[in-house]
Amino acid sequence: MAIGTIPPQPPSRGVLVFVAGAVSYTMDLGAPEHQTVGVDGAQSFSLLHVHPETVTTSVVPDEQGRSDFWSRTSKQDG
Repeated sequence: MAIGTIPPQPPSRGVLVFVAGAVSYTMDLGAPEHQTVGVDGAQSFSLLHVHPETVTTSVVPDEQGRSDFWSRTSKQDG
């Protein structure tokens, strides 16, 4: 190889981007106007599996979480 030449590079496959459910923020889109309301629900945990030739992800939902603003307020009022 001559001085100053760049060796051949493998084709680019891009950059793997994955956001785990634990770092995502869940918002209630049915909240009153001009209010931002976080939701203690729709929670999950994520699994990341690294294999020699590929990477796979799985999201496991928490189905017991409260899912919206109205279900939370009705329990508090009751």
